[in-house]
Amino acid sequence: MNVDTHKEREHFFGAAKLVAAITILSRVLGLVRDIAIITFGANRLMDSFWTAFRVPNVFRRLFGEGALSAAFVPVFTAVSEAEGWQKARLVLANCLGILALLLAGLVLLLECALVVCLWLWPGDWDRVLLLQLIMLLLPFMFTVCLLALGSAALNCKGHFAYPAFAPILLNVFLIVGAFVAKRCFGTGDWPSLFVL
Repeated sequence: MNVDTHKEREHFFGAAKLVAAITILSRVLGLVRDIAIITFGANRLMDSFWTAFRVPNVFRRLFGEGALSAAFVPVFTAVSEAEGWQKARLVLANCLGILALLLAGLVLLLECALVVCLWLWPGDWDRVLLLQLIMLLLPFMFTVCLLALGSAALNCKGHFAYPAFAPILLNVFLIVGAFVAKRCFGTGDWPSLFVL
């Protein structure tokens, strides 16, 4: 085994251990997050919150981690290896710009559609709450999709810690948000969900 192969193997296993440790920490904090949020109760209010929270994550899987990343990673890697980091940065910047425009338009379109739904067909209180929570959480789709594409680029460059650490930050903020919402508004009412 030559020195380069040995260094590559060491880098791979070192990165794998780091990502595994960060992922375990993220999962533990996800459990703590769920425990903190479940104190609000298991009811229709919380069902509305979790359903609204899934909407940006569906788009993250679709745009950030789905077909877009599958198409972006080979192109980014090939350009980086063949033409250098400066050219690869331009590819990343162009992809991020196009994705940002697409997502901004989509968020705007969906927000308008939700306003129309609320205005023309409000429905029961839980439907109104769900639509309002989706409207509040929809801009998260914009940032999380761009983050996913940036994370793919970082992974291509061998930087694994930052992308793996992002869910930890989300979990910490949700835990703090649950604590603040419960402290300020108690549980079982709309304002606490909007704070969360």
